[in-house]
Amino acid sequence: MNQAPKTVESSPGASFPRAHAASRTARVLVVEDDAAMRMLLEDTLREAGYKVTATGNALSALIYVLAVRVDLVVSDWRMPDYNGLAFAAALRRCRPDVPWILISAFVDPVLLKDALRLRASAVIDKPFRLARLLDEMERALAGPRNPGSSQPRRRCPRRATYGCS
Repeated sequence: MNQAPKTVESSPGASFPRAHAASRTARVLVVEDDAAMRMLLEDTLREAGYKVTATGNALSALIYVLAVRVDLVVSDWRMPDYNGLAFAAALRRCRPDVPWILISAFVDPVLLKDALRLRASAVIDKPFRLARLLDEMERALAGPRNPGSSQPRRRCPRRATYGCS
């Protein structure tokens, strides 16, 4: 007998499906410089069943993914230290198998093309419905990791510069 997915009330009138069983143990890193948006994403994703870590800048996010296994990254584009694409490029060099979703209020054809070149699982234009983000996260976690690539995960050397080689 099929049952409807359990939902979580995150605000009056809004409900979100809990993460599927396979995703409940997924570790999600949120990279968002706006504190209010970061807290909203963090709370919503936790309520949906994800294990969430959030950071306010790309550099600390990169350090985190080098130290801790993450299953998915949700990143803003405009941030004070490095933009989301620079972060994604470094993420791809160090952890090519980790899917990432880009969120931005400034999506244009060039940004979209660049994000897809870096194999973004999704590009979401702000403002967005949290249910859409949850749907895109489920797709990214269910899909193949880094399709078409046979590159093993590379260890990144310690460097004073941002990124890996």
